Amino acid sequence: MVKITRISTPQAQIVDVIEQILDLAKRGEIKNIALAAEHSSNGEVLTGYANADVNERQYLMSHIQSDITMAIVAANIEEV
Repeated sequence: MVKITRISTPQAQIVDVIEQILDLAKRGEIKNIALAAEHSSNGEVLTGYANADVNERQYLMSHIQSDITMAIVAANIEEV
């Protein structure tokens, strides 16, 4: 299994996270990206991908889902 590395904590500012990814991309350290963002005024969800076919998109999304699952387990560890 691939290790999931969080770019930032959930409390981080959005611009900080984007700047961290941008710095990695400028150094050529990003192979592909999947992005989802919720618009603050109308709730519309914006999605985008770069250099990712449908299989790579699924691969990236599965890691996001794994990260979410781990957060749910961590929040409920006393009940597990």
